[in-house]
Formats: sequence, structure tokens, C-alpha cells
Amino acid sequence: MGVRFDRVSAFIDYLTVQERSEIAAMGLGNIRGPLAEELMPLIRQDFDHQRDMIKRRIRENREKFEDDTHASQLAGVDPDGDPISIAD
Repeated sequence: MGVRFDRVSAFIDYLTVQERSEIAAMGLGNIRGPLAEELMPLIRQDFDHQRDMIKRRIRENREKFEDDTHASQLAGVDPDGDPISIAD
């Protein structure tokens, strides 16, 4: 799950740079109205909120079922899909 969050975050970063570049190139920073408003900060805020909520739910479920061994752990990854080392 952590890798997915990182990919989405990187994509949002990319879109933010593109949006700002387009606003500057088209001179939209000098006008008012919906065409000049940035959308990506709201999308980033929504993503961050949902990501934090999902992480909290995952953590709560892990604590609730702490003793359960997940099939993914037997395959060498934790329930988030991140690799686990032998030292774990």
C-alpha cells in the first residue's frame, strides 16, 4: 500500500508542476475566475486526508488482529505490499 501511495503522490506532484506551468504560460495568474484557480492543491489535500484515513484503518485492523499471520507475510511482503526482511 505504501508504494501505491508514493506513486499517487508523485503523480500529484507532477500534475501540480504542469498546472502551474500552464497557468504561467497562458498568463492566467493575472485574471480572476475559475480558469485561473489551481485545482491540484485541493486534490492534494483530499488525497492526503484519504491516505491518512486508510493508513489509520490499516493500523487499527493490524492491532485488532495482531496475532494473525497474513499469507502475504509468508510470501515475503507485509500486508501493505512492502518487502519484509528476514530480520523482521
